[in-house]
Amino acid sequence: MVRALVTGGAGFIGGHLVDLLLECSYEVTVLDNLSTGSRSNLSEQILLVQADVRDVKQVREVMAGQDVLFHLGAFVSLPESFDRPEECHNVNVEGTRCLLEAAVAAGVGKVVFSSTSALYPELPDTPKHEDGPLEPLSPYATSKFEGEKLLDHFFRTCGLSYVGLRYFNVFGPRQRADSAYAAVIPIFISRALAKESLTLYGDGSQTRDFIFVKDVARANLLAAQTKHSGIYNVGSGLPMSILDLANQVCELLRSSDKHDYAPRRPGDLLSSTAAIERIGQDLKWQAEFSFAEGLQQTLEWWKNLE
Repeated sequence: MVRALVTGGAGFIGGHLVDLLLECSYEVTVLDNLSTGSRSNLSEQILLVQADVRDVKQVREVMAGQDVLFHLGAFVSLPESFDRPEECHNVNVEGTRCLLEAAVAAGVGKVVFSSTSALYPELPDTPKHEDGPLEPLSPYATSKFEGEKLLDHFFRTCGLSYVGLRYFNVFGPRQRADSAYAAVIPIFISRALAKESLTLYGDGSQTRDFIFVKDVARANLLAAQTKHSGIYNVGSGLPMSILDLANQVCELLRSSDKHDYAPRRPGDLLSSTAAIERIGQDLKWQAEFSFAEGLQQTLEWWKNLE
């Protein structure tokens, strides 16, 4: 039985990954400080170690005997990172360093690291390639870039095998809307369910690459199993405008499609789409859920909350 440590395993993506690992008969331990995650995202059989990724003693203890490390635990909010840049750096860079040092000491065979598409610059209507230009413009994106460089350093100096996954716009059940920094899909759903109008910034023509959370979990699983090391995009490869997204949510929930419009926010990208040829070739991964299928599952989860 493969033993896996999942940092951030009580979070949105981490919880879905843990579910998949259990289905595949992994022995799973979760390390999470529950700052944004919830015990309710985990089955009762999971060992949860409530600790910070920067806690050297706890990290070394929980790392012992593990075969693979899935590192999702992070300061995850890009907008909030502008308000708390030092904390973002400490958690995402120094926390990652602490984990990698412990992984080397414990003889862990593979590290799968959650990174971000926020590393890419604005390239209108052009898919983002892993080897293309990078331009991290936020403390959050910068910290993830530093995390990727740490992975490469430990690979070159210690032989620690890794895969870094640059997520595009992940959505699905359990994604929170109760934060000032929440993602667009849970915000739209919560407002539509409340029969409130949706707010679009700019004219809504900006596009995003939405990828269902269960597909992201499967990308993590395949990353742990591959012999390859390197960086991979995780997205659908299909752009969708924010206006189209708003209209689909309103149609499915029979809510008003009369939206409010506000000025475009500084720093908002006009387009963001993943190039997914590399992950398809090396990991044999592609999205199994269409956007419509993922959105339907997400809406059903929201309705069950009522």
